[in-house]
Amino acid sequence: LVAATASGSQLIAAESYARLLANTVAAEEPGLVLVPYSANGLDVAGDLAARTGWPLVSYINEINRDGDRLTIIAQVYGGKILAECSVPLPAILMVNPGAFAEAERRVVDASRVQHSDATSIVAEGKVRLVRVDVPSYDSVDLTTAERIVCVGRGIGDEASIDIARGLADILG
Repeated sequence: LVAATASGSQLIAAESYARLLANTVAAEEPGLVLVPYSANGLDVAGDLAARTGWPLVSYINEINRDGDRLTIIAQVYGGKILAECSVPLPAILMVNPGAFAEAERRVVDASRVQHSDATSIVAEGKVRLVRVDVPSYDSVDLTTAERIVCVGRGIGDEASIDIARGLADILG
């Protein structure tokens, strides 16, 4: 585990975070880097793959190891198709949220945590993260929804949204 901090700011842009992670990968030589499928993860994983030359597989639902290779089930075409592929290690995998059961929580041994001062890397970066706008999940958390009914401009007018609301109620 690596904990990175930058003086004067808790916000680190994906560009700087990818450089920090690339430095850690070069120093530690891991066989596998797992990155969450998220807005930040999309930026970091692609950047890290370019810096390391390692294969990157995204939208992962299943991972199986066979020696120095992984067999992976990943979504393609927006999740409409599941594809099986094989990649050599070392590799970078971007894992779909909810694809695996949550691991049992454990206290991490403090001796396994490496602290890295990111101040110089953040200062050298071209991107300055000003703020992060986090959506409010007061009413509905879509990441836990079993079904989602959504509409776009094709719905016509605001009155037609009630039809979609009715469908959402029927579907639970």
